[in-house]
Parts: sequence; C-alpha cells; structure tokens
Amino acid sequence: ITGSIDVENSGIALERFAFEMGETTASGSLKAQGDLESPHLQMQGQATNMPVEDLRYYWPQGLSPQSREWATTNVRDGVASQANVTIAIEPEDMQPEFFPDDILRAEVQVKDTTVEYLEGMPPAEHADGIIHFTGTTMRADVSTASLLSGGKVNAAKVHFPDLNAPGTPVEIDLDLHRVT
Repeated sequence: ITGSIDVENSGIALERFAFEMGETTASGSLKAQGDLESPHLQMQGQATNMPVEDLRYYWPQGLSPQSREWATTNVRDGVASQANVTIAIEPEDMQPEFFPDDILRAEVQVKDTTVEYLEGMPPAEHADGIIHFTGTTMRADVSTASLLSGGKVNAAKVHFPDLNAPGTPVEIDLDLHRVT
C-alpha cells in the first residue's frame, strides 16, 4: 500500500494498493474525502483469477445493492479471470433512494460459470463471457454456454435495463443450437 492521510480535510489517498489471496490478485487506487454522510470517493480496481463466489466479499453491500444482489445470487461457479471496476461517488449521490447509474462501472470476464438469468428458466451452464455492471443496469455478453439438455449457446446478450425497478422486462438475444 502506498498512500497518504489528510487529517485536516478528512481525506485518504491510496495511490496504489495490491494484495493476493490464493490464486486471486487485486490492485487499484482510492481517493476519499469527507464523512459517510457526504463522501467524495473515487476508486479504480482490478482483479484476476477470482472465484465467482468470492465476488460478495469484494463488492460492498451498500454499493448498487440491486446489482450486487443479482450478481451474488444468480452467478455462481467458475472464475472471474479479469475484473475491472471504477467507482465515483459525490455527496449528492447519497440523497436519492437509489444510487445513480454513473457511480459504478464494472466489467467482469467469467469462465465456466453458471447463470440463473431468469427465475423459472433453466440455468446457463459452463458460460464464458463478459458481465457489465453500472449503478442500475447489468448486461451479459455470453460467448458460449450450455442450455437445456444438449443446447449450445453460440452467443447471447442478456440486458437488465433497470435493476431498481422490479418487473422491468429483461432483453434477451440468443443464438441457440441443439448439439447432436
């Protein structure tokens, strides 16, 4: 960790942080000023080789809680081979019922993952692709997966346009073939 603390202005700056846990490596930078009621926060981070189930340890519960809930409940198994996140929070972002869309940008490349994309539908298994998150949305660009008995997904896009509004239609574009 390389950084500094500004006691007078209630600030902290980590120019670089890095750690390893098992096969997972993570690094990034962080600047924070103010208190919990009116923070100024900027963070960038990267991780590699993270088990998908470990996402819940790295994603704070209060940050885009609907996106976090969906991801930590519906995506399991496999590895996030590469993940990048950018967080930018200003004091005005703390006022509304939901965080604004632009506070979070994350991209997670997953391999051999199981995804429960819609309740009541069979899961996509052995999925490879990239999952994109914002403060209010989630989009998965799947390059390959198994679906149903013998179904092969050659490409799919699944878009949740508003995770804060239950009942918002999910957009799915699917190229599915039966393997013989």
